[in-house]
Amino acid sequence: MEYLREYIADLEDGDRWDILFKDTQSALSIIAEGVRQEIAEGKTEDFDYRKL
Repeated sequence: MEYLREYIADLEDGDRWDILFKDTQSALSIIAEGVRQEIAEGKTEDFDYRKL
């Protein structure tokens, strides 16, 4: 019976994440387009992990 509770809790958690991400899709698309434009204009540089 406990496995059923865990399964239901996982489904509910997945539903909550779906709702959260659905509400942010538009904003993320706008940000991604801005990043693509900056890359095309040469305004970005490669990430250097050694600088962390």
